[in-house]
Amino acid sequence: MGDLGVKYIFESQNQLINNIRDILKTLQHKNENGRIEKLYESIINEVYENIYTSKESKKILTTLYYSLEVVKENLDRNNLVRDDAFFDEYLNNQSLAEEIINGIIISSRNEHEERKLKYYGYLLGNIMFKDNLDRDECNRLIKISRELTYCQIKLINMYVISQTIQVPILQREDYTKLGIKDYKLLGILQDTLDMIQKSILNGSGKLVLDVVQINPSKIKVQGIGTLLYNNMSLNKMPYDELEDILDLLSKGK
Repeated sequence: MGDLGVKYIFESQNQLINNIRDILKTLQHKNENGRIEKLYESIINEVYENIYTSKESKKILTTLYYSLEVVKENLDRNNLVRDDAFFDEYLNNQSLAEEIINGIIISSRNEHEERKLKYYGYLLGNIMFKDNLDRDECNRLIKISRELTYCQIKLINMYVISQTIQVPILQREDYTKLGIKDYKLLGILQDTLDMIQKSILNGSGKLVLDVVQINPSKIKVQGIGTLLYNNMSLNKMPYDELEDILDLLSKGK
């Protein structure tokens, strides 16, 4: 499956399940653990019932593992699991918690970019503590995160860093004069334009209709993009994951 940062959890399906249960055990003294454990055990039972293929099961279990890392971090910081009937049955005898975890499972089982699994997990774990995110917003985050490529997720992180630090790190003019000679840069700018059109990013008030109009240093993360950044814990992304994008977007700065 590749190196997702915790190599040992890929030894086998049973080892993945054991690692998940090990984390659940560490949460036994924490608030709401009974409900969290029940939620995760229900998915483990589905895996045991062979509902999924072996590869699908490993992707799902990997995602659950990373979600529990975030759950543990939140509980260790004394953050409270959301109390807005998150675990209570709602429609069709399904709670919001079950709806959200099922949405994340659909994302992870069908995901071909396996580097995204970690961030699906982080999204699931964080949603459990954000009672300001209603049902529609949670499902919107899941849907958009599913549609984005891993490169676009990296770009969100890169643009947040760019707008946060004081020293300019990205090119400070658009490409109308410079032109775009690198096909890799063209791909990154196309990904950026796609997110501008989806209102995940904006050009600092400038209307951007074509990739040559993009000024990397002026791109800002907004609205749903900010929610994705925070709830997918993109700040956890290793810096070396961004080096290729930084190199392309900083040329000529």
